[in-house]
Parts: sequence; structure tokens; C-alpha cells
Amino acid sequence: MLYSLVIYFSPLKDLKPRHDLGASLHAFFYNLLRSGDGQYATELHNKDVFKPFTVSPVEMMKRDYISGPGLTGMPAAFPRGSLCRIRFTLLQARPYFHLAQYFLNHGRPFSGPHLNGIPLEILEVRVVQTPEEPGAGYTEYRHLWEQAAAARRITMEFSSPTTFRQGDVNLPLPVPRLIFSSLAAKWRYFAPDYPLHPGLDEYVEKYVALAEFNIKSALLDYGRNRKYVGFKGRCSFIVSGGDEHQELAKQVNMLADYAFYAGVGQKTTMGMGQARRLKCTGGD
Repeated sequence: MLYSLVIYFSPLKDLKPRHDLGASLHAFFYNLLRSGDGQYATELHNKDVFKPFTVSPVEMMKRDYISGPGLTGMPAAFPRGSLCRIRFTLLQARPYFHLAQYFLNHGRPFSGPHLNGIPLEILEVRVVQTPEEPGAGYTEYRHLWEQAAAARRITMEFSSPTTFRQGDVNLPLPVPRLIFSSLAAKWRYFAPDYPLHPGLDEYVEKYVALAEFNIKSALLDYGRNRKYVGFKGRCSFIVSGGDEHQELAKQVNMLADYAFYAGVGQKTTMGMGQARRLKCTGGD
């Protein structure tokens, strides 16, 4: 199973981080998970392989969020009592069950969790996608596998800085090979029952091209000399090839859908690489 949880909260004191909150968001997730199952949280933290979760940056919302999302942007500080939003995606069922148990054991609202040393009041947790909260949702790997179509145009939005490790440097550009190989690596790890075509990487290299883009660069400073430049914005890709490539085209489309949960590129457990496919009229 795949899950996307959106958590609404308010800081009980002014949250004024000196750096981007990547490490604090990472710790925030583990602390919530540890409250549900401490042993599993420790096991997961110690693994060197892919982590089965992503974390979004914190966003500050308008107070009338129940009737609509109304983002006000990403301020450098989050005042006491402000309405904030964070999104966790889970690539396996097990962490979801532990987080669900934790939230079910508390009423709403409730306080206790901390972010960057500041206590928070949890107001609401959403897992069902609605027009008011498109960031929530859940699905199955099987569903993504079976419902994939061989669309020839894919449009994606990258809502947090995205970059890729290439040797000793980072490449903050929407290169199709890097985007889809990042997604394919996670799919192969977490969904081995639905094997990708062995020629998928070669197909992407030859037949998937960047058609248009509207992106900008963004810097994340995690402190301790950890700075990352990434790209944000929208990109469209053309998926070409003949009838003999139909199955490969479907798998590229499936991976684009998977990005909503898996994230793309580096540091997806620290707020980077948040991505989703857009259903564009006349495009897909």
C-alpha cells in the first residue's frame, strides 16, 4: 500500500528556524513513528537502503483551510498559533499502521509532538484525497500497475527543490533519465512483485524527452555547510516510440503517477523532491 498523510498543526510558540527544517522534519517523522513503535522506528532509522517515506516542507495556511487549501507561502518563521501543514508519504503499509495507531490514541486537537524544539498542537490528519486537500491519498502498487496508460505526454509539478547526485556533484535539472531512474529504483525496491521491463532505462534515454518547462532554482540550507540547489516548477515530457514500445510507455506513465508518493531525487526524507503528475486538459 501507498499512503499520503497531511497533518495540520499549530506551533505553541513562534517557530523561527535558523536554517531550513529538513533535519527537524526528518526527526519529527521518526519521533511520531517512535511513539507508535519504538523498536520499528530504530530499525528503520538504521537501515542504509531506501527509506519508505518522504516528508514535505512546512507550509503555512489560511485559517479557513477547511473550505479550501489557500496556501500563503513558505515564510521564514511560523508564528505561534498559525495554521501549518506538512505531508508524509509512506511507501509501505507498516509505518502507516504505527502512525495511525499513534493518532487514534489521541483526541483532536492534541499537543505533545515537537518540531525544531517547539511544541505543536496537532489539529487534524487527513488521508483521503478531496478537492480541498489534493495532497492526501492512498492507493496500491497493483492499482498503479494495472491502471497505467501509454499516454504520450506527461506533465509533472515539482513543488519542492529537486536535485540528483551525479558522481561528486549535484545536478539540479529535470533530465528525464534522472527523474525516471530515481522513481524506477524505488519501485524496484518496494514493489518487486511488479517487475519493471529490463530495458526501461534504455527506453527512457532514447524515447522520453523534455518538451517544455517552467522552472526556477531554489536553495535549501540545512546548516552545518549542507546546502543544496534544486529546481522547482512544471515540466512536460514527450513519450515516443512505436507500437512495440507500448508496455514501456505504460511503465513510464506509471512511474510518473508513482512520484506523488515516492518523491524524486535526493533528500526526499528531508523535504526535497516533492512531485506529482498533473492531469492537464488536452495533454495527458
